[in-house]
Amino acid sequence: MGSTVSDRPGLHGARRVLHALAEGTSHAHAVLFYGQDGAGMDDVARELARVWLVRGPDDPVGKAFDAGRAVDFQEVAPAGPSAQIKLSAVQARSARPEGSEEHAVVPLIEFFRSPPLMARHKVFLIRSADRLNRDAANALLKTLEEPHPHGKVILTTAELSRVMPTVRSRCLAVACELPTAEEWAPSGRMERLFGPTPGLAETVRAHAAAYEGLLAVLDLIPTAPAGGALGLAWRYRDAAERLAASRDSTARAAQAEALRCAAAWFRAEAPDRPDLALAAVEAHRLVLQNLNAGPVFDALFAEATARKVTGVGPNREQGGRSGS
Repeated sequence: MGSTVSDRPGLHGARRVLHALAEGTSHAHAVLFYGQDGAGMDDVARELARVWLVRGPDDPVGKAFDAGRAVDFQEVAPAGPSAQIKLSAVQARSARPEGSEEHAVVPLIEFFRSPPLMARHKVFLIRSADRLNRDAANALLKTLEEPHPHGKVILTTAELSRVMPTVRSRCLAVACELPTAEEWAPSGRMERLFGPTPGLAETVRAHAAAYEGLLAVLDLIPTAPAGGALGLAWRYRDAAERLAASRDSTARAAQAEALRCAAAWFRAEAPDRPDLALAAVEAHRLVLQNLNAGPVFDALFAEATARKVTGVGPNREQGGRSGS
């Protein structure tokens, strides 16, 4: 197995399944990795793809895969304003717009019609399988029920309950466990708030200045003056824009991430206001559903400042904003 997975804390059961698949003691044709965001599902999924593609240590397919040029490998992820995986990712449509993301992907059914050109198998990876829309999920079922001898499917999700039950039941479902406290712990207040899993902590460290910007606005909530909600909401949207630039992501993805961080802040800093964490979670859902983010942020901060947060606030953990 590659060093990425072997060095990642946690994932004990997932590593055992990878070993069984590599040794041929398991003959699953479709595997669904699930766990919390940042638990390592993507790393495990890519390692399994490599296992299924590469014949041996000197196989050039391995180098091609590592360079992102393996012709017998395809992957799809949620795209577009609705952040969905649409039918066109699974089943060919009569026309797909030139230059679009969906035009760049060979649909799964079409991809599996021919045998692999160079690799042991053809492998199709579906990230965030909970975002398959109903048409796409139903189209996927036929391949899962009647697999091609040369075709392998890998799915990942951080929302197992939202994956269609008929899809789940046709896959080998593998939990990606978080590490124990002895194996790993976040470092510093910002990671404890925004990066409670290894993968999320890596992201927070890589874009520390942008996450500091989010935290700085959230820490103003307990002392915000009456009528200050709209100003805070504007500053938080501005911090989300800086996060988008730092992560080179879409504005909507950064807004959703900022709302995830807000929910984490409310859970930790306002334990007496569980309604605020729930409101942030609902705001996150609305933004992912392509609602105008401005009113969503305004409403959340209006609710947060309508009644003072009485939790301990930004000094509840020793070390200040990002100290340990």
